[in-house]
Amino acid sequence: MVKEFVLELDRPRKLVYDFDAWDLISEHFGTGDGKEFDLDSLNITYRDLPFLVYAGLRWEDESLSYEQTKKLLNGAIRSGRLDIMQILDVVMKAIFAQSGVKQRSELKAEAASAEEVQKNGLTAEGTPEIGSGSKES
Repeated sequence: MVKEFVLELDRPRKLVYDFDAWDLISEHFGTGDGKEFDLDSLNITYRDLPFLVYAGLRWEDESLSYEQTKKLLNGAIRSGRLDIMQILDVVMKAIFAQSGVKQRSELKAEAASAEEVQKNGLTAEGTPEIGSGSKES
């Protein structure tokens, strides 16, 4: 059974973190000092989330730009269809499910208190399914 991770943006958009997405992510998060990118050390901030969505959506639309992705995300947030934590939940579940690594990373919220981050801790076991954010098929 393959689990799909979908964000309802301008239309349902399926996130796929394949090798092409990982090339983008590795380049973006790479240390530049020759060290290999390590998924286990992925520390995500709110600022990184649009890029991760962009990397996961490129498989179905190579003409999609990072700026367009941010506009789609902002539209979903402003309309009330999604909030940032829902987007983060779907993205992190997709990344870890498709990489085969158990989800352990947490969001490092620059503006949120440590208590809020702990309250909204992100683990595969502890987060509820988000509307149409993920589907079994």
